[in-house]
Amino acid sequence: METIVPGIRYPTYVNDYLYACSHEDRRESNNYLHLGGKEREEKMAAIMRRTADRLAAQLGYQNPDDILRPLEDVIELFKGPAAETPILVLGGGPFTEMVRLLAETKLAPLAIVAMARTWYADVNIFINNYNDLMDLDAAMKIEELVKMRAIPTWFFPTECAKAKVKGDEVLRACPWDFTTEELIKIFETAGDIESYEQAAAFTRETMTLAKMHMFDVLTVVPLTLPLSLPSRRAVSYWDHVGGQLALRIKEAADGPVNIFYPDENTMEEFKGIVMEEIAHVLSPIN
Repeated sequence: METIVPGIRYPTYVNDYLYACSHEDRRESNNYLHLGGKEREEKMAAIMRRTADRLAAQLGYQNPDDILRPLEDVIELFKGPAAETPILVLGGGPFTEMVRLLAETKLAPLAIVAMARTWYADVNIFINNYNDLMDLDAAMKIEELVKMRAIPTWFFPTECAKAKVKGDEVLRACPWDFTTEELIKIFETAGDIESYEQAAAFTRETMTLAKMHMFDVLTVVPLTLPLSLPSRRAVSYWDHVGGQLALRIKEAADGPVNIFYPDENTMEEFKGIVMEEIAHVLSPIN
């Protein structure tokens, strides 16, 4: 299989890589934003390493390498000693690396859960869901692989975490598109308001969204609260919109791919419990 290279790599377009860094580290990073190329990479990597050391100690690992590995090492691990290990694969970015992991090993995860796809493309800034857009070839290839290996797969689409708004008018509601007050309540319950302040600052700096959305954390909530969000079997297909290639979905009679559906009434019913679950997930490790 040819290597698929996304047009944009995650750390280059948003500074979420500073999440969980201390305020001191974050302030230090601001001094390096004007740098470019390898010099900036080395400065930022040093900050990330300090954070990884701290988190590894909190988690009880001897060193960050136990939880932070290059993709090539992970592939070798699942080719050999961990080949038969039952695992759950979570995805929060382009499918580039996940495609490589499955294509270069015989790994058949218990399930794959990732934020991707969209039932209503009009809630996205771009024509495609952003995680799909970052590598459209890989976004379609992952579906081929899970079908070949019959891997249960769930995709969490944009509209399950983001309402459609035009000006002050809500065109399509989303109960899990939390208000600023609700977000603060979640992080206060988690006992980690500092992380909220960091994430809110990231959102302001990127200037792509009006406020924070809990995309990645919400992706896994329906696994722990299966009644909170219905899903439908679906299949992806290619389309063209305004002369651009678009990845679209439609319901299917069978197959391993399930896509969560933003049922407003169900989401509203479980909203309080979902907020508590998110707070639990975000609680600092003591």
